[in-house]
Amino acid sequence: MKKFGLLIIIVCVLIAEISFRNLWLAPMEDNYIDLWHQLADVRSGPPASVVIVSVDQPSLEAFPDDPLVFWGPHFAKAIARLREAGAIAVGMDFLFAINSESWLQKLNLPQSDIGRTYEIPMREQLSSGQVVLVGQAKKNHLGEDEVFLPVVDYLYAMPEGPGSVGLANLFQDDDGVVRHFISTLFDDGRKPDLCLGAELARRFFDHAGKDSAASLDSLTRQISYLGPPGTIPRLSFYDLLFAEEQDWARIVQQVKDKVIIISVEQDSFNDLHLTPYSRRWLFDSTIAMMSGAEIHANIAETIIRGNSPQPLGTFVRLAWLAVATCLATVIFLRLGSLTGLLAFLALCLLGGGFAYSLFLKALIVPLANLQFVLGLCYLVCLGSKLTGEERYRKKIQQTMGPYVSKDVMTELMSRDRLPALGGETMEVSALFSDIRGFTTISEKLAPHEVVEILNTYYSRICDIITDQGGIVDKFIGDAVMAIFGAPVSHPDHARRCLLAGLAMNKEAVEFQSWLHQRFPDRQLPDFRIGVGMHTGEAVIGNIGSSQRMEYTAIGDTINVASRLEGLCKKFSWSMIASQECVRAAGDGIEVGGTETVVPTGRTGGIVIYEIKEIKMETR
Repeated sequence: MKKFGLLIIIVCVLIAEISFRNLWLAPMEDNYIDLWHQLADVRSGPPASVVIVSVDQPSLEAFPDDPLVFWGPHFAKAIARLREAGAIAVGMDFLFAINSESWLQKLNLPQSDIGRTYEIPMREQLSSGQVVLVGQAKKNHLGEDEVFLPVVDYLYAMPEGPGSVGLANLFQDDDGVVRHFISTLFDDGRKPDLCLGAELARRFFDHAGKDSAASLDSLTRQISYLGPPGTIPRLSFYDLLFAEEQDWARIVQQVKDKVIIISVEQDSFNDLHLTPYSRRWLFDSTIAMMSGAEIHANIAETIIRGNSPQPLGTFVRLAWLAVATCLATVIFLRLGSLTGLLAFLALCLLGGGFAYSLFLKALIVPLANLQFVLGLCYLVCLGSKLTGEERYRKKIQQTMGPYVSKDVMTELMSRDRLPALGGETMEVSALFSDIRGFTTISEKLAPHEVVEILNTYYSRICDIITDQGGIVDKFIGDAVMAIFGAPVSHPDHARRCLLAGLAMNKEAVEFQSWLHQRFPDRQLPDFRIGVGMHTGEAVIGNIGSSQRMEYTAIGDTINVASRLEGLCKKFSWSMIASQECVRAAGDGIEVGGTETVVPTGRTGGIVIYEIKEIKMETR
């Protein structure tokens, strides 16, 4: 069994590891990541390092006649105010592919002094070195990476040129959900190479005097979202521009020593994405989308806090699966199918709780992989048990079939707990019966006629025994041994034993008529039987040698019953039952004579009764 259990563990862990490496369960793992985010809701921790300045509907309505391409002075004023309030850096989540000057040139409109000076405030803010513009990395028609940069006028105004550009690319999983990011999109030295969130995080680290090189690599990492949409602190673009003096202190407190993302957050701009909070199936059916600016802010926060959820190492993952599989194998092999299923569900819930607690500590436990290995382990253990149990049932049927009735066998097989063929102690009632004067009968008949008599007689009394739920244990010449209360345990086995003995005596009278009709000229003696019965504990099981085994009962109870049957001739009683058997049989037992005897092989005496009748049959 130990070797089989070890084999189960090895096979299940191996299959689970193959499934993990081939990403067969990746969609389920992603669903669990989403669930953990939803359960965690808004994360606790230090205040956010990123603030979004939202160009919302009130902000757009403040300049109804100005298309966004002419918002350069407005953006410049907002950047100036943010710098004045102590912001570390300002990221513009708006791809300035064109500005007012280039737009006028594109329309071939005559140049004016206003056209040439309109963008000066914006260029002045860009030249401060505290502004990050966005670009977009795409594949060209040749399949090569190409970066769409901001308008040239803006690019030249920035001290680092393309090095001040953050890439706005967001990476969706196969189901369209943004769960991962890449800090450095290119590792060939080209600029720009950092995503917007990473570029802002780099500036945060530079301001704090920390080295950011270790945090900005080209690995794919998970975003550690601070919470559902709306969690990142926000400041209205309108409030920033038109704040009253009494509100300015609040704004300074909100943006000082923070990195800022200015973004148009208005439904018509459609910069909305699916995140782990989008499919809130746990709570409701609504789909909560998150703006691109907030995703960039969460990426920056993940890098700044250094809390991107990390997967378990290979060794730890395998050890985790091995321990879980070992525990599950021990449990599943000990329990039945239903209780094993409940244990499987309990282990899955326990694993889920453990995985969630580690997720809060930025560790990812492959829960779907664990549940897969637990389910596989359960099915393998269940299959092996069903196969082994089926073999055991067949063994029981082969062993006990000759001794019990079909009804008893059906009841036996339908029970959850099968009898232990290896032996168990049970309280039973034992019955011994033999034919009186059988030697005289045998002397008057041919051998085949003796066999005919025994077969006919045994057929009749065996039906009586099995009808009372007993089993015919064995035939010993002209004697028969029967057991009541095993292998199917009946609480009234003593009464069943007495009823069977009375019915056997009645059958002996009828059999005498058959005997004289069958052999009318043989002058056979009267056909009589003696029955001895006793109740007590006995060892029941499959007993014998490797060459021959039989299901039987042994012990003092069996020996006493045999001795009592032998006393029938001495006392001229047809049925003898011990006091233990009569008491266990209940009310209504009519007895004749009473004696105290010391059966051969025992040191103490027992009280015996001659059984006459059972007045009231209550089974």
